[in-house]
Order: sequence, then structure tokens, then C-alpha cells
Amino acid sequence: MATGNDVNHVVWILERCAAKSIEWACRRRLQFDTAKTEAALFTRRLGHRKNILYKMTAKITVRNVSILYNAQATRWLGVWMNAYLTFKEHHNRCMKKARAAEDRL
Repeated sequence: MATGNDVNHVVWILERCAAKSIEWACRRRLQFDTAKTEAALFTRRLGHRKNILYKMTAKITVRNVSILYNAQATRWLGVWMNAYLTFKEHHNRCMKKARAAEDRL
């Protein structure tokens, strides 16, 4: 995970981290499956829905393989993250799920 003010700078950081991770894995005779690697772009800027497709054209390259952006949602540690939701929308969806679980009890 990387943060920054510019998408291209974040891509540069991620590519360097990926290269270091691959070097570390090679020394330990491990491998990463780049086919299962995906990228997600989250932003706090207002109006990000208009500009997110433009920003998602920045390519993250790992070992001459371009990592694809997941334009829908990403599941990480059992939590679904959606780049198109605002925090308020996300909060409302989580509360709706929590209320439904409470009603089932």
C-alpha cells in the first residue's frame, strides 16, 4: 500500500516495493504469482468518480507484467473495498448489514 498526492508517484513507489519483495522472495526460493495481483485506487478527492478512469490508466509494472486495476471491488482480509463508494455510502451499507444481522438474532 502506498499513499501520495500524485498517481504516478504512487505507481513508482509500488513498483520499487514490488521489486524489493521479489528480490527478497528469490533469496528465500519463493515466488509471487503476478497473475493474481491486482491494484485498487482510492482517493479522498471530491468528484473522484469523474477522474478515476483517467487515473487508472497509470500502469504498475512488475517484472515486465502490467498489473491490472480492479475497477469493481477488492476483497482484503474479508472486507470488501469499493473505490467508487464515498465513506458515507460505505458506512450506510455496513450499518444496513449490521442491522440485518441484528434482526436475525
